[in-house]
Amino acid sequence: MAAVARFAASSQFATPASARAQAPIPYTAVVNDSGILLLTGSGTPVPSSGITSAPAAVTVINRGTGSHALSITGPGVSGKHTPTLTKGHSSRLSVTFMVGTYALTDTLSHRSLKLVVRAPKSAEVAVSGKTHDAITEEIECSLDTHLCTNAQGVVVNPGSA
Repeated sequence: MAAVARFAASSQFATPASARAQAPIPYTAVVNDSGILLLTGSGTPVPSSGITSAPAAVTVINRGTGSHALSITGPGVSGKHTPTLTKGHSSRLSVTFMVGTYALTDTLSHRSLKLVVRAPKSAEVAVSGKTHDAITEEIECSLDTHLCTNAQGVVVNPGSA
């Protein structure tokens, strides 16, 4: 049986957490008569794997024919909701998503969207007395073969990751 070790390998340095925490991640929630669609800041649908835990600014837009109102509930979030929005109107909600499952619910139509929030792939490291975030990737390494693979099954060299 091959022995396997799991660890997070640093792949690059990023902006310090203190600087990033000030800028929430933008999302757009489009509410219409059929349901709710969550988009990233670039306008693409949020992937089925969900989003990373972080502060977020959610712009809610009513694209339906009638009135809609959105509420967000989940770990650490309750009572976050827009006023009733008439056709074409929007509102903004500030939320800090944490690891767990959230529900985005149109409180008027009772349609709901499940959102999975996962932990960020980063860790703080100290370099020359300053703290930085290192973007990380989980990899598995065999102590027998000395080969490592990432979550996609690609063989990686942990010394270069």
